[in-house]
Amino acid sequence: MSRKNILIAVAAVAVLALGGLGYYLFQRGQQDQAGAPPREAGATSAPGATKPGGLPDPIFLVLDKQAVIRFSKAGQDIARQMQPFVQKTQESLSGQRAALERQAAQLQADTSISAADREKRVAALDAKQQALQAEAQRRQQQLTDAISRANGELSKAMAEIVPAIVKQRGANIVLDRAALPQADPALDITPEVIKQLDARLTSVKVSLDGK
Repeated sequence: MSRKNILIAVAAVAVLALGGLGYYLFQRGQQDQAGAPPREAGATSAPGATKPGGLPDPIFLVLDKQAVIRFSKAGQDIARQMQPFVQKTQESLSGQRAALERQAAQLQADTSISAADREKRVAALDAKQQALQAEAQRRQQQLTDAISRANGELSKAMAEIVPAIVKQRGANIVLDRAALPQADPALDITPEVIKQLDARLTSVKVSLDGK
């Protein structure tokens, strides 16, 4: 790596190290600003008649899983616990990145060392850069795994709540709200799912090591 490219390479690490974390924070911020939870709607109509072929008419309901995670007590608790993990990771990677940038700048400005010594130091910086990139990827995966495990607890609870609501409403199909933005609010069971989820689960432990 030439002297000219030292700072460019180190700056590239900053994008790799912090890009995913920044997206996570941006996504959470966008979700938090999306507004209040959807208002609860009334029940749907009774099941349709069975067709001559023996199959019942489809009775649809709609569920916004992202809204459940965003507005439920347990989902908000997960976000609260994740915030310091993300911040600590960002600070750690930013500190290492800044140290690399300083070393690269010092090496670029130092004209007293020999060409051979410069090449050795450039190689050492390159190795540190690659190590930081690997560390950033490892940390990002760790955060992703942590929130996936926590959200898995919400999914387990929803797996018990949703079928009961479907049976109560006399429905037979539940569709993702994201795919039906113009769906009739009367079909949306999201508020009821959040209500029942809050009644049975208000907190989920989040850990980076899975324990």
